[in-house]
Amino acid sequence: MLSMQNVEKLLADATERHAAFVALKAKADAGDAKAKAKFDVWELELKHVTYEDFRKRYPDLSKLEEDQRDSVLAILGELTLKAANETLLAAQKTSDPDKLNAAFLVVGEELLAAAKLGAEPYDDNPRVLFYFYLGRAGLAHSRADMLEVALAGLEEDAEDNPQLTKHLKVWKMAVAKLKQDAAEESK
Repeated sequence: MLSMQNVEKLLADATERHAAFVALKAKADAGDAKAKAKFDVWELELKHVTYEDFRKRYPDLSKLEEDQRDSVLAILGELTLKAANETLLAAQKTSDPDKLNAAFLVVGEELLAAAKLGAEPYDDNPRVLFYFYLGRAGLAHSRADMLEVALAGLEEDAEDNPQLTKHLKVWKMAVAKLKQDAAEESK
């Protein structure tokens, strides 16, 4: 319930955050490179700039401070998951299993590329969905690389989730089978 005290705290927090934003912008405008990078990440978080525009300004994320780089990678993870949801929903609406299967391959490759960069959504539920889609794509397309990354991303989450544990068990068996098949083919 919102009390007057809570409303006052919210207003004070918003005022403080706005003041920090304005002060950071002033430093950035004055030529402070660290302030500029921090301000640009803040702009990305607030969706004042697109991820693509941000990356044009910062093609090498390693030049950002670690917390800034982590924020950018979390945003990339969220954007990749959002695109995956849209792709899968569009394919699902067609009621064509081949289109859904093809969509999972596209989604899996995009999620795998993002995961290899270290990108994943920050919050737990979207992060689990990110890796679940990746594992689902890996299973559907016999891709051990996708399955292994998904397994690593979900290992801790499965401890408290019996349903997820069942999926991971199937994925581990699929990886073992795929590796066995690959070894036999290379003989």
